Amino acid sequence: MVANEVQPALFKNMTERKLSAKSRSNDFSGKRKHSHSSDATYVSDDETKGETREISDIKTKRIVDLTESAESDAEERKRRRKRKREKKKKKKAKEKRKKAKKKHARKEMKWDRKKSNSMCSVAKRVHKELIEISTSPPPNVSAGPIDDDIFSWHSTMIGPEGSPYEGGTFFLEIHFPKEYPFKPPKVTFKTRIYHCNVSSAGAICLDILKDEWSPALTISKVLLSIQSLLTDPNPRDPLEQRIANEYLRDRKNHDLRAKEWTRRFACGRPAPVAS
Repeated sequence: MVANEVQPALFKNMTERKLSAKSRSNDFSGKRKHSHSSDATYVSDDETKGETREISDIKTKRIVDLTESAESDAEERKRRRKRKREKKKKKKAKEKRKKAKKKHARKEMKWDRKKSNSMCSVAKRVHKELIEISTSPPPNVSAGPIDDDIFSWHSTMIGPEGSPYEGGTFFLEIHFPKEYPFKPPKVTFKTRIYHCNVSSAGAICLDILKDEWSPALTISKVLLSIQSLLTDPNPRDPLEQRIANEYLRDRKNHDLRAKEWTRRFACGRPAPVAS
């Protein structure tokens, strides 16, 4: 009876102890598992954050590099466009200069051609007058080109009889302008002469050599007019006012001085050779 009562009690105690141990074992393993799981989760978060930061840094660096590269490319494109514009501008300027040069050359060529034609027509006119004065010269006057220059002549004029310049030989120089016969020739005395219408430099004051010039006039007619001026001076339009006043107030003294000058400067001088 006692044995039968003790066995169930022992079995019950053993069962309780086993259950208690199992419960403690389960609690410990659960805590352990929870501890391991918590540690593993903590380590994983750190690693993930580190990797995230690295990736973020790499991305940031890459973005910066790409931005710098893009800016550099943009600057390079700007420089290229600028160089291209400058090159184009220089090319245009060069072409413009080239065109202007060609235009100037064409203009010069045209002007030279026109000038050449004009000079040819002037030369023809002067040559015609040379033939005229050579075949039928005015009395006591001769004229011809200096060397081979058709536009520069020498002329020799004998002082008119009955004038204070009688017996003198006066040399004149004639230059035909490029606009001849639309402009008068330039005639100057190379021999000194005492005359109110002739300056000390040899310039002649004669209406047909100034305002009264006409293309219909010739050098023969001009020389005849100058010869007439030696006979009949024009004291109302003088180049030498002192001589003009003397001519008007004291004609005798004027003529004496004119004769003296003629003897001193216009006698005994060899005439220049006119071809």
